Amino acid sequence: PRELHLEPCAVDALLHEAVATVRDRIALQHMRVTVDVPDGLPPVMTDREMILLALTNLCINAVEAMEPTKGELRLSARAEHDMVRLRVEDNGKGIAPENIERLFQAFYSGRTGGMGLGLTTARTILHAHGVHIDVESTVGSGTSFILTFPLASDVPVNGSVGSSG
Repeated sequence: PRELHLEPCAVDALLHEAVATVRDRIALQHMRVTVDVPDGLPPVMTDREMILLALTNLCINAVEAMEPTKGELRLSARAEHDMVRLRVEDNGKGIAPENIERLFQAFYSGRTGGMGLGLTTARTILHAHGVHIDVESTVGSGTSFILTFPLASDVPVNGSVGSSG
C-alpha cells in the first residue's frame, strides 16, 4: 500500500498529461483525440502521480479498443452538483453488458494478450481517492468511463492505495 499525497490539481492539466502519455499510440494508429474542459472548472484533490496512472490506464484501454484510422478518444470534464465528473470515451468495439461487471476483476481482459491489470489498478486508485466509477457501453459503438470526483472536503485525507480484496 502507498499513502496518498493529496493536492489540488487542475483537471485540464491532468487530462492533457494523460493524453500525452498515450499520444504515440494514438499517432501510430492514426486516431483523433479531443480534450474538452470548460474554463473555471474547480480543481480536484488528488495524488497527481496515482491519478495519472489511473487515467493513463483508461486511455490505453480506449485506444486498444478502437480501430486504426477510425478511433476517436474523447476526454471531458464538467462541474455537476458540487462535484467534478470526468469522462473517458472511445468509439471502439464496446463491451457486452455481461462483461461490464468483470472489467475490474484482476486478470480479466477482453482482448488477446491483455494482462487484465490496467482497469483493476485504475479502480483501486480511484476508489482510494473516493472517486465513483460508472461504465456505459454499447457493442459496436464504444465505451465511456465516467469518474465522479467528490468535493475536496469529502476526500479521505489519509487514504492509501493497495490491494482491495
